[in-house]
Amino acid sequence: MEFYKNLQSFISEYKHSRNRLYFMQKYKLYIAAFLAIVGFVLGFIGFLLLGFSVVVSGVKALKLFSLDYPDEGNIFLFFSIIFITITLFSAALFTFFKDFINKKIAKRIIQTKHIAVFGLGEINQAFLNSNLTNENIIIFEANKNNIYIEEYQEKGFGVIIGDILSLRQFNLLNYRNMEYALIALGDDRANIELAIQMINAIKQQEEKTPTRLIIHIANSKLKTIFHQNFLLSSLDEPMIDIKTFSFYEECAEDLFLKHSLISKEFIYSSKELKSIVLGNGSLALAVIKNILLLSNFPNNNKHTICIVDKEAEIFYEKLRLLTNYTQDKFPTIQFEVINKDYNLVNFYQEKIFMDSNLSNVYICYDDESVNLDLAIILNEKIYIKQRSLKVNILFAIFKETTLSNLLDESDKSFKNFYTFGSKNKIFAYNRLIEEDNYKIAKMIHHGYGDEFDKDILLSNDKLNQKWFKQSAYSDKLSSIAQAKHIDVKLLALDLKRIKSDLIQEELLKQNRAKFDAKIEPFMKEVNFNYDTLYRYSLELAKLWAGKKYNVLYKPNISDNLFEKLIFCEHNRWNAFHYLQGWEYHIEKDKDLKQHNCLKPLELFNEDYLLITIIYDIYSIVYIPNYLANSGWAIIDA
Repeated sequence: MEFYKNLQSFISEYKHSRNRLYFMQKYKLYIAAFLAIVGFVLGFIGFLLLGFSVVVSGVKALKLFSLDYPDEGNIFLFFSIIFITITLFSAALFTFFKDFINKKIAKRIIQTKHIAVFGLGEINQAFLNSNLTNENIIIFEANKNNIYIEEYQEKGFGVIIGDILSLRQFNLLNYRNMEYALIALGDDRANIELAIQMINAIKQQEEKTPTRLIIHIANSKLKTIFHQNFLLSSLDEPMIDIKTFSFYEECAEDLFLKHSLISKEFIYSSKELKSIVLGNGSLALAVIKNILLLSNFPNNNKHTICIVDKEAEIFYEKLRLLTNYTQDKFPTIQFEVINKDYNLVNFYQEKIFMDSNLSNVYICYDDESVNLDLAIILNEKIYIKQRSLKVNILFAIFKETTLSNLLDESDKSFKNFYTFGSKNKIFAYNRLIEEDNYKIAKMIHHGYGDEFDKDILLSNDKLNQKWFKQSAYSDKLSSIAQAKHIDVKLLALDLKRIKSDLIQEELLKQNRAKFDAKIEPFMKEVNFNYDTLYRYSLELAKLWAGKKYNVLYKPNISDNLFEKLIFCEHNRWNAFHYLQGWEYHIEKDKDLKQHNCLKPLELFNEDYLLITIIYDIYSIVYIPNYLANSGWAIIDA
């Protein structure tokens, strides 16, 4: 019975293997043993039929393994010699065919739509170990002795060994079929060098198919230098998209994807929100950047970010430098800086830890052991005794362990304690590619300057046409940032989103019904509706044509939720640009990072500024379309 189960398991694994040669390579000892037994049995029978005794037949069958073949034979001996020869040379045969087949697999993949992965370090391993069984993957790895090469070859991925920066290897790249390129060679300068060479090669070949380069750059100074070449430039010829990322930035993204910055208790009121950030390094900085970007709420809730650390003042000055923070630029956000050492008792006696307005404590040191220790001590010293406090404790654990899962799932001793930043999750395919957010950003970008269409849905080809048409990289990043704020707007309307398998048209119909039931009563209160918006959008064409146009609607600061959301979106747009180093100027100049819209919406008095408010309105009323187009359903929160 056990043998039968093992045999079934063996056959099933063989059937489902993407690379059956590597399946055979995995079990080559068993296969060789099977071939040897079959060869011996056939030889034994062959010699018996020639008239030899049982003992002599057995001895002669064994001699076949030393290539001592008889002068006469029969069909049994013929097949016996074949099986034994294959057994003796199986190691050489497997090695030869393995290399031959791998080259064939790599060549086939390069000629089809594929993802190119450069390097087999920790980042790319996490990416490759995620759900990629149906993807065509080609891996470029310089170290032929990398222990993971055979594992990925066994999965059916193509592997090309050699230095990709060498001309011989670089010329193997096929940009026409390369949908994504994940560049993480283990060195920032090598990553940038490869990316620049690829961009230049794609331009020279004048490829017309979209390619997305996802480039790991950990050093913020090198990233700034790299971005200076692309943030303000157009890459429409050819169609190249760029995403740069670092580990700590992805950790922060993971945090706010899983845990909303604001809860219902705060978003439906103007109650002050408070957060504590424990950390003084790259992760803490990335977390605060996301807070600055996302802390724009309909009721203009004041958000106090309290930094508690033994070097809090030094860290605060650093973040001011790197985020361009001033109270004028981020009017709803203020910082409180407390210099206290978490190794001392008085650290845990700070009143801020038990403030009734405290919503989240972010424990985000670059050392995960410090984060875990702090979470445990905070629980023991404060939160296990203060059950009435509704505070989320969110701490970074980079290696996913059984302990972190237990802490996440605990409803008793570690209630409201959550981990984030697992390397295996943040570098997985869906997270690193960000296909949903990317598609929403394309929809957002497509709406600029167009007349309003309540039922619009667009194909990828249509989205790409405008996304790659004279589009500065900074504009694309702005659209991506807007996509990340959708959940805040939905929550303000007591809604949220979930993934759906419905077709786009059906999704849009459902999303419209759910969304419009919430927003239209507020629009009606200010004598605004979709017909008015359509007429308003027609004025844009007159603006671009240099003709006289009319401003048909101006929102006012009021208690109306629709108008609050308009102001909220403009504040979010301001925050994004301030974080990117832009400044207000009466004349717009993208090369100098100056914009005439970078001021509070209530100060918009000129018609050429007032008409741009339509984009803030689009960011709200198009949410059902953005989500339906990328497979999301809107439901009650």
